[in-house]
Amino acid sequence: MPATPLAIETARLTRYEGTQRSVAGVSLVVPQGVLLGLLGPPGAGKSTLIKLLAGRLRPSSGAGAVLGHDLWRERPAIRARTGVVDAVPPLVGGLSLRANLRLLATFRRHGWAASVDVVLRQVDLAQRADVLAREASCADRWRLAVAAALLHQPRLLFLDEPTLDLDPAGAAAVRQVLRRLHAEGLTVVLASQQVQEVEQLCTHVALLRAGHLLTYGPIETLLAGEDSLLITAEPLPIVAAVAARFGYDATPAGHGVLRIAATPEAAPGLVAALVSAGARVFEVTPQRRSLAQRLPELAEPCAR
Repeated sequence: MPATPLAIETARLTRYEGTQRSVAGVSLVVPQGVLLGLLGPPGAGKSTLIKLLAGRLRPSSGAGAVLGHDLWRERPAIRARTGVVDAVPPLVGGLSLRANLRLLATFRRHGWAASVDVVLRQVDLAQRADVLAREASCADRWRLAVAAALLHQPRLLFLDEPTLDLDPAGAAAVRQVLRRLHAEGLTVVLASQQVQEVEQLCTHVALLRAGHLLTYGPIETLLAGEDSLLITAEPLPIVAAVAARFGYDATPAGHGVLRIAATPEAAPGLVAALVSAGARVFEVTPQRRSLAQRLPELAEPCAR
């Protein structure tokens, strides 16, 4: 039985715009079924990388494949199997969202495999499909853009900062759509400059800066070992001794408080052992380090 191809595989993928290198030797191995966040500030190369991976731009050098199709020789096949959402398409204000989607479908070069009503349901627009485009919210328009990208039933969906200019409610609505699409098995690649968005939404992250890939991997793996417990108790020597018996480091974290390098899941067993050893435990506070806190360390080893 043939192996399932990777969603994305690149080796030193590079793109020059004139003399400016916008993507600089990016090597990625991305399995199918992930929700990958391309994280970086403006000018990091996120948009150009998406265009390369979606077959819209030709690389200057390097190699790669998307869904098993070569980035140099099979760009039409890649375009037929991927969807790209990088802007809200022009809409006719006097037509409903459903009518606009039908109009957009007629211009899709890769055909119209899914029905308009099906993709409207996929993006949570079924109840607002008869709203005129001129009366639609920005979040509605972005979700319609996602619906248009789903018409040919792609296996991989690229999005370029769809929530950047939305209000909190609109951004939440778009993110909910992406969560559902990912849960239904679609591989999703999201470009974003919002660290919290990537941490909350994505399974994997690729950190980009000035065209360079600094770090890539599952978010869970990148944050592994960063959990701790703040334990307020007395006497502290007993807390330190019990922590050492469990194999956890303990460091002072304030008056009457020790920071124990343990996960929140370890708290019940640790507290039981502390009480059994004669300690009085007043408070246990789990501490989870965020992706934002880890970014400087993740970027530093590969800083250029």
